[in-house]
Amino acid sequence: MDKLYDICVKELLLLVKKIHKWSIQHKDHIYNALLATSIILLLVLTTYAAYHTSIADSTDADALVSTYLFGPGLIGHTVHLIYNHSVILMIPLLFIQGHLPYHYTSFMLVNIGLVVLTVVAWVYLLIKLFGRKYEIPIIILFTGLLFTSVSLNFSIVYIAIRNIEYPIALWFVFIINRLLSNNKYSRKELVLSFLGAFLFCLALAGDSLLKYAILLPIGLVLGWYWIQAENFTKGMLKALILVLTVDFGALLLKLLLNASKIISLDKNYLPTAKILPYNSLWSSITIAFRQLISLQGANIFGQIPNIHNLYLFINLFIFILSIVGLVLILIKTNQKYRKKSDIADSKNFIITVMSVVFFVLFSVYVLSGLGLTKVNGHLVSNGSSRYISFLPFISFIGFIWLLKNYYKDYRNLVYLTVAILLFGIITSFPTISSTYKLVSQSNQYSRTSLNTIISVLKKNDVHEVVTDYWYGPPIKFWSHNTINFAQEIGCDQPLPFNTRQDWFKPQPNIKSALVVDRGGFNLGYWACPNSQLISIYGSPIKKIIVPGIYPNTHVTIWIYNYDVRQKLLPLKHE
Repeated sequence: MDKLYDICVKELLLLVKKIHKWSIQHKDHIYNALLATSIILLLVLTTYAAYHTSIADSTDADALVSTYLFGPGLIGHTVHLIYNHSVILMIPLLFIQGHLPYHYTSFMLVNIGLVVLTVVAWVYLLIKLFGRKYEIPIIILFTGLLFTSVSLNFSIVYIAIRNIEYPIALWFVFIINRLLSNNKYSRKELVLSFLGAFLFCLALAGDSLLKYAILLPIGLVLGWYWIQAENFTKGMLKALILVLTVDFGALLLKLLLNASKIISLDKNYLPTAKILPYNSLWSSITIAFRQLISLQGANIFGQIPNIHNLYLFINLFIFILSIVGLVLILIKTNQKYRKKSDIADSKNFIITVMSVVFFVLFSVYVLSGLGLTKVNGHLVSNGSSRYISFLPFISFIGFIWLLKNYYKDYRNLVYLTVAILLFGIITSFPTISSTYKLVSQSNQYSRTSLNTIISVLKKNDVHEVVTDYWYGPPIKFWSHNTINFAQEIGCDQPLPFNTRQDWFKPQPNIKSALVVDRGGFNLGYWACPNSQLISIYGSPIKKIIVPGIYPNTHVTIWIYNYDVRQKLLPLKHE
């Protein structure tokens, strides 16, 4: 028996040696296979996540309205993009999509494409930052993040967001780092740098948050180096000139677009939110932190550790290490600056700026109170975590930096990290996938109620509706563009957010309807009583009550014909 045991052990050791020898001989092929597998996994799971969040977005006016803003009839009518995050970069895409067939399939393809493009571009830049040695861990990290974080996916799909701006912002920091190096530019580098700076200028014009998320941290790091190293280089002067140029360029672009009367942008270049009073500060910090944990795919509150939700706990562990890494980056940078090291040494400026971005952006979010609103005197979460959806992208910089600076001699640790991440993704797939399906089926805008409303309108031969912001775009979209809409401007209200001055002109012998929902998000749009609505829009020929698209609400549909619609307010806002 002992002899048999010895033989088995000997054969096993021999097999292990053969496998080890084979792996050494074919290490390049094995690595390429692992790389290809990780890329495929990233694309497949990111697509899967974006698909399910897009289903939920398909009844949301925020996600649907912008394409209609740039559809046929644009010329001669101002498009209003009011708010501090009007994504100018997406206007060409919205214009093209608005003039091509716009339906569920095209909506889904654009949604998924934007999310995949954002993630791939960000991963590519991180690989450029840390080197190809860490490309597989970076890819797997983002595969796990994008798959497990439902909250993050909702924050970066389509127009609700800042998706494509994030890699452009990081690219701009790369450009600043290149200026600081004081090396001569090749013609290719010059062209690419100009393109990157121009795209960032467009992003900044449409999203004022980037002023504080990128430009402010760049300025802080330059000033930090100047104070500690007591040195102001020519490269720093060039960097400051570029920062001021894109800042002024963004403001000028906003003014020009407004002056053109083709596109109207929010004239507020600074955020309108105010600093929280001290008695609300702790609530803002705790809610912002919980939102950040959720964005990281690490929401373990109320969760019992189980192999089927393993990746949530893995994400939390990685997040903690990432924060530690970001703090250490700032400590190490301070030591380097005191020793008067080169500010652009080994791309350290990029890593430092992004670490500062993380803490500055979180602080601005907390102090502005964007995540809070008052309901019945109580502070509650307002679900505005999209304003800090940049932070999960940045946090992994701290984690990869730890691997590179403290564990670079332990190559097996990198492989072990990848193995743990893959195991967590595979075992957590059933739980995470069921969460996506649940979210996509039970989103706040009821598709069933929306179909009921559209069915009532079609049965009554209605092809034009006057309604509020939350109903107009979904009705037009899910009626396959057979029902047009205009946004109500009753009770002397100004034009609401994201609207066109003229959506349709009343046509003879065509019925129209007033779709009124006095509950949910729509309350503010219908503040005037029914008697005042009748005095403005006239008496309807039919009144129908159906379930609303928001839970526990109902819709009143007032149907008109052309003859009794003469009292309708002019749709063109003077």
